Amino acid sequence: MAQIGSVRDAPSTGRVPPHNLEAEESVLGSMLISKTAVGEALEILRPEDFYRDAHQKICEAISALFSQGEPSDAITVADELARRGQLEAVTSPKTSRTR
Repeated sequence: MAQIGSVRDAPSTGRVPPHNLEAEESVLGSMLISKTAVGEALEILRPEDFYRDAHQKICEAISALFSQGEPSDAITVADELARRGQLEAVTSPKTSRTR
């Protein structure tokens, strides 16, 4: 997810940074089904590289599980998000909108 400038700058400038939500979802989906994909993705991506807040939280959860040597499938990621108190924020249609 290449970015020009900072996502945090978007509200003050009124400009929307480049993003592709389908690509973000594809990367996260790949990370949920392949430990190899997790390692490869985390070599080049950080949670801040994702445009959607929910995607950032999911990436953070996957990264935390991966660093602990735990699997990062849909169940363990949902459990990690729940442990962090973020599951509802990630799954709620109201809060999963972009910034």
